[in-house]
Amino acid sequence: MCQKLLGDAKLYELQLKFDEDLADEARAARCRECGGRIDAANYSRKPRGALTKLPDNYETKFSFCCDREGCRLRNTPPSVRYLGRRV
Repeated sequence: MCQKLLGDAKLYELQLKFDEDLADEARAARCRECGGRIDAANYSRKPRGALTKLPDNYETKFSFCCDREGCRLRNTPPSVRYLGRRV
């Protein structure tokens, strides 16, 4: 049962959609520290355990940072694709 679920490409598309929604909420906010504008500061992560072809943009971890020099506070929203720290 689990192998069948992990082999379904729709699962990974749904995870990406959830992460995009969480990223949209984080992007709409202002900096927690100084109230500055938020810029994209995405970075690559290597997904593990997929049994099927992953959607485009799946390897990108969404992250944002303040645009003000001297602040640059990073805001990385929670993710359903990457549940913990890098291995």
